[in-house]
Amino acid sequence: MRDNRRFQSRLSMCQARRVFGITARAIRHYEEFGLLEPTRDSLNRRQFEGETLRRLDWIVALRAVGIPIRAIQAVLDADPASGEVATVALSRLEDRRRVLVDQLKVIEQHSQALRAEGCLARLDQDALLSAA
Repeated sequence: MRDNRRFQSRLSMCQARRVFGITARAIRHYEEFGLLEPTRDSLNRRQFEGETLRRLDWIVALRAVGIPIRAIQAVLDADPASGEVATVALSRLEDRRRVLVDQLKVIEQHSQALRAEGCLARLDQDALLSAA
């Protein structure tokens, strides 16, 4: 569910950090990679508004599910007027889902191998002996 505070007209670095639940370092990192271009006030403090807030919202949402920064850049570069952003984002999410499904298969294979070898029983016995 979207937090309406994310869409205030302008957020300072401190406010953006709190609203989006990320660190100032993460925000600066995204800026260094060219994902964000916040405006600056008269004291050179970052100000997040409009398009920059929209971009930060996408970055946070996609990073939360493990989408790499390069893939996020493709989403942010898509044309929002044409609806291309959602299409590209869905494509990147599907790519990530495929990676996770493959990783889950490997985890399951290793789990089954350990069960078949009886390793879990030996590990449990070793843990009990070392705890005593």
